[in-house]
Amino acid sequence: MKVKLTEQQYKRVILKEQEEEGTGNPIGYGIDNYENIRVKLDRQGLTTMPDPESLPETMEILNLETNDIEELDLTGYQKFNKLFVLNLTNNPIRRINMDSILMGLPSGLHRLVLSYDRDYISDEEIRNFENFVHGISSEVRIDYHPINMEYI
Repeated sequence: MKVKLTEQQYKRVILKEQEEEGTGNPIGYGIDNYENIRVKLDRQGLTTMPDPESLPETMEILNLETNDIEELDLTGYQKFNKLFVLNLTNNPIRRINMDSILMGLPSGLHRLVLSYDRDYISDEEIRNFENFVHGISSEVRIDYHPINMEYI
């Protein structure tokens, strides 16, 4: 079951790139009407991936760092074509839903960062996952490390 964000959470976590004073152009980009959206849901006590229907389709960065998410399930996340970075660091990932990966990754995804629980996922399994993802898209860089549950 995916977590639905409340309206208050949604408003709080969406951070838009600040605009230059009086010009209407985003800082540092020089591209008209550019919108850079980051969704920041770190340290929210999430136990599952957020429901993709409660997230903006234009997001570029999804930060889910330091939660209690145990399953990497990207079902419905294929629609996020602008998603560039997905950060799941410091989550005790115990299962990777390969069916959700087989449905496809977001086309803009270039970096997936995750921690995993060695009691449930072996180093070999995580390397096989990385090789599998690279077989789908050579553009995706995966940074992963085992999590030490004693220090969370």
